[in-house]
Amino acid sequence: MLLTIKLESSVSFRCLDKQMLIQKEFISTIDETPCNTTLTNWVLKIGYHELTRPKIKADDWIILLDHSIQIGSEKVMVVYGIRQSEIMFDRALQYKALTTMSIISKKKWKATDVADEIKKIEKEIGTIKFAVGDYNGNLKKGLQLCGIKHIHDITHWLALAVEKLYKNDEQYKSFCLKMSDLRSKFLQSDIAHIIPTKQRSKSFYQNIKSISDWAIKSLRFVEGNSSTSEKYKKEIENLLWLKDYRDFIHELDRINQTICEIEIVLKTKGLSTTTIKTCNSILNLSELSKSEKGKKLKTQILNYMTQTIQLVSQEKSLLCTSDILESAFGKYKNYVSSNPMACVTNLILCLAAFTCSLTEIEIVEALEKTKIKDIKKWTIENIGDSVLKKRTAMLSVV
Repeated sequence: MLLTIKLESSVSFRCLDKQMLIQKEFISTIDETPCNTTLTNWVLKIGYHELTRPKIKADDWIILLDHSIQIGSEKVMVVYGIRQSEIMFDRALQYKALTTMSIISKKKWKATDVADEIKKIEKEIGTIKFAVGDYNGNLKKGLQLCGIKHIHDITHWLALAVEKLYKNDEQYKSFCLKMSDLRSKFLQSDIAHIIPTKQRSKSFYQNIKSISDWAIKSLRFVEGNSSTSEKYKKEIENLLWLKDYRDFIHELDRINQTICEIEIVLKTKGLSTTTIKTCNSILNLSELSKSEKGKKLKTQILNYMTQTIQLVSQEKSLLCTSDILESAFGKYKNYVSSNPMACVTNLILCLAAFTCSLTEIEIVEALEKTKIKDIKKWTIENIGDSVLKKRTAMLSVV
C-alpha cells in the first residue's frame, strides 16, 4: 500500500510516514509504522531490482531516451524500453508497460558515450528497431553511430515548429511583454485573478496552450462585457489591450486547438497511414489556412508525418511520443524539490521503480534479494558522490 501511494503520487517520504501514523489511529489492522528512511530504502530496492533484473531478448524493442540536468555538473541519461508487439495503440503509454534499461549519470555526455551505452543495452535485449526522443545533439549522433533509426518525439517537434513560427515575431514578443507586465503589476493586487499563468522560459513554446487559453478566454470576457459594467470595471480596463491583438489571439487559438487534436491522435493511436488520414482531416477543418503561419504549420505537420512513417515503413503503427519519460523526470524532480541541496543521488532509482508492476511476488522478490550494499555499490559506479556529500567532506576538513 505504501509503495503504491509513494510511486503513484507526489507525496513525500516524510509525509507518507506521518500519514501512516495518522491511519494507525483509525485503522485497527495497522500495527506498524515504518519510518521515512525505511520507505526510502524500499523504493531504492524496488528501483534497483527493476533496473538490474534480466530482460527478455527479442527483435522488436523500442527505446525511449532522454537527458535530465540537475544541480551541479551531473547529467542523467535514462533509457526506457517497450516491445513493439506489446504497445496498446488505444491509449497513452503507462509506466507499467515499460522496462527500465539504463540509468547513468555523467558530468559530460559525448555521442560516443551514448552509443556505448546503447550498444550495451542492445547486447542484452536483442534488436532495437528504433528510438523515440528529442533531437538532442549527443543523443541523435549516438543513435546514428549505432545505426538505430530515431523518431523525433511529437511534443518536442511541435514545440520547435511553434518556436520557428513565433520566435522572431514582433507581435508575439510584444504580446508576451504585455502579459509579463500584467503579472508584475497585479500579482499582489485585488485583481490578481486576471493575470496569466507564469511561463518557464525553457519550455515556453511547449506551453503555448496555457498562453492561448488565457488569451482567448480573457478576450471573450472583455468583448462580452461593457467597460461601464461596475462589477468588472477594473478588470476590463486592464484587459482592454487584448482587443489590439484580436487577430493574433484567434490565430494562436486555431494553432493551439489543432496541435491539441493532432497530439491526442498520435499519442494514443500512434503514427500510421490511418492516423495520417485522420490528422489530415483535422488540418483541413482547422481553418489554419486563414493565416500565413497557420499555412506553414499545416505543411510542416504533414511533412513530419510522411517523413517519419517512412523511417520504419514496415510497421503498421509507430510510437512517436516520449511524454512518459518527461513525466518520470517530473515526478523525480518533485521527490527532490524540497531538498535545498537537490542533486543527483541514488534516489534516481525511483525512475526505475515507476515501471515496476508492484505485484506481491515482485515486491517480495525485490525486497528480499536486494541488499543495501548492492545499492551502495551501484551508486558508486553510476552516480558517484553527491553535491551534499562533497560539501560535507569539504566542511569537515580542519
